[in-house]
Amino acid sequence: MLRIWRALLKVFDEESGWQDKDKKQVQQIIESCFVFSCIWSICISITTEYRRPFDVQFKKICNGEIENIPKLKHKILPSAFDRGTIYDYCYLPEQGEWKNWMEFTNKDEIDQFPKGSIVNEIIVTTIDTIRYGYIQEMFIMNNIYSLFVGPTGTGKTKYIQDVLQKRLPSDKWLIIEVGFSAQTHCNQVQDIIDMKLDKRRKDHFGPRFGMRCVVFVDDLNMPKKEFYGAQPPIEILRQFVDQGGWYERKDNKHPFRNIIDTMIVAAMGTPGGGKSFITPRFQRHFNIVAFANFDDNTMHTIFRSILKWHFRVGQFASEVAGLEQKIV
Repeated sequence: MLRIWRALLKVFDEESGWQDKDKKQVQQIIESCFVFSCIWSICISITTEYRRPFDVQFKKICNGEIENIPKLKHKILPSAFDRGTIYDYCYLPEQGEWKNWMEFTNKDEIDQFPKGSIVNEIIVTTIDTIRYGYIQEMFIMNNIYSLFVGPTGTGKTKYIQDVLQKRLPSDKWLIIEVGFSAQTHCNQVQDIIDMKLDKRRKDHFGPRFGMRCVVFVDDLNMPKKEFYGAQPPIEILRQFVDQGGWYERKDNKHPFRNIIDTMIVAAMGTPGGGKSFITPRFQRHFNIVAFANFDDNTMHTIFRSILKWHFRVGQFASEVAGLEQKIV
């Protein structure tokens, strides 16, 4: 939570961020940044069935409607929250206002898929694609390690790849993708990352000068546990995060390789069925975002958009193309 709050408060790093505002406006921005940080750290770790009850409880706490909890001196939640859940809005500190996530899209250009698109690679624009993409980009820009967790089929990998491939300039960012499986060995992980990094100076390695590197680890909790319960591929990553690098195996003196200008983002399924819990020593470094299952409205939007695109590129008769709503 504090990592996100600190990132949002960067608006005050420049004098122009606070010089033309009075004390009340500055206080309102700080409080709104805190609320948004709470939502995308504490509240977003809630699973699907508890999202709605937690939304109600969070609003009651902030409005002082819970017994034995002191009431705040003034209202900190925006009136927009009365028309939706706390997960439906984004706070923009530069503008000092809350916006619905769907306001970030141009409705005239939405879901205009190219004619040659492959169905299983299409990403339909929904409130989930907008907010998860926005949050992931914000995390990367502020060097916040993120871990997307959720059931299979909720789009965790696609959302991250969409940000890495389309929103990060290739001349500024080096992307390394690592997919874990039950048989992944720690040496494989180390070699994949090492071979993509350049030597910057003695014992220091990283992306080319002037660039930053993002290591995307998919299926983070898939590696099989060894006899003592550890998962070596995860432990080598933890060493990098905790100590800033790892030891060179191929040199008999084993010098320490300091890895710089590099961060990790990861995705994993919910534990169970071959997927295990990861060690808290590694998990503590990440801001966890739990993915909820798609609701009925989202599912209808996805299938309706794909069917509408299929009718358009297939040049179906208008009588048929107009049936996509009823078919779905």
